[in-house]
Amino acid sequence: MKLIPNSSVFATLLLSVLMGACGSIGPKQQVVSGLVLDNVTVVNTRDGSLAPKQALLIQTGKVTSVVAAGTLETTGTAQWVDGTGKYLVPGYLDMHVHSMPVADKPVPFWPLLIANGITGVREMAGSAAVIQRVKKLNEDSAAGRVDAPEVLQVPGELFGAPLPPPRLQQMVRDQKEQGASFIKLVGSSRDGALAILAQAKESKLGVAGHVPLGISAAEASNAGMRAMEHAGAGLTVLLDCSTEEAAVRQALLAGGPVPFNPLAVLSPMLLRAPDAPFFQRVMNSYSADKCNALAKTFAANGTWQVPTLIRLRTMNLGGDNSYRTDPNLKYVEPATRALWERLGQQFATTMPAAAAQTFAQYYAWQQKL
Repeated sequence: MKLIPNSSVFATLLLSVLMGACGSIGPKQQVVSGLVLDNVTVVNTRDGSLAPKQALLIQTGKVTSVVAAGTLETTGTAQWVDGTGKYLVPGYLDMHVHSMPVADKPVPFWPLLIANGITGVREMAGSAAVIQRVKKLNEDSAAGRVDAPEVLQVPGELFGAPLPPPRLQQMVRDQKEQGASFIKLVGSSRDGALAILAQAKESKLGVAGHVPLGISAAEASNAGMRAMEHAGAGLTVLLDCSTEEAAVRQALLAGGPVPFNPLAVLSPMLLRAPDAPFFQRVMNSYSADKCNALAKTFAANGTWQVPTLIRLRTMNLGGDNSYRTDPNLKYVEPATRALWERLGQQFATTMPAAAAQTFAQYYAWQQKL
């Protein structure tokens, strides 16, 4: 089936729904080829509105007609599917992928994404070279030279190294010139993070990524952070919900920062056993009132949460043997699969049992969050 860009699918779908809604139900239309999805509810992905009792005709990979349910009759080679109780969208957007680093490998991620209905992605790996590669991929996809989701956003070089605020601000300006869609923050000091957020706002760029321990999630939101990944990545968002927030933050900062690791996306070994007591303190001192206040701050500022729960589960239950026996591993390239196996064994054999239990409990709290 030929894919067309997500926006084109939506435009065809929405226009057909609007036109179909204006007409009266006439005699049944004979369909001799293609696929009819009958009696579905079409979701307008722009505003969330619903158009129930619709019938869609898909031919050669494109939506060619949207009419009232029950008005398309299949004959010949046409297929009919009862969509009663089902919802239909043009496609899904995966808002946290690291797909471009393997874009030129023999088997990129595109087939897996497409097979799961993903027509657009937000790329979270970044650099000047990645930005240019994204432009080429989108051009090739639009021209029909490759079947791939549209890359909707991409950052520049990730911010994680401890650099002086003026240097960080210049890097934000550089990324703006390079064509970055947003700034990705992975780690920084308090002053550095605030400098990045301030410069990004001035440069009219959003900031997404991890919330550095030196600032609270509420502060980051108020300073203009557009999206927080992985529930803040560590303790940071749930820490805002703790009545011991200030004491825990001060104690963790006194222990020194976790060194920046550009391969961290592959590793469940980001949790340090000595920090487990702090995770326990956060769980023990959880305040629903503080968490509700934080949620209201996010809503007021338009700060999105991209929790990536599967990634959090891998971190907090890194020794779970089910990861190493998951049948879906057959879709993972051998080198990455081998790395995950080593890291899983490392977690299982080196993480103290008490710390492992704390981190497993913490995952349940992240789900609650």
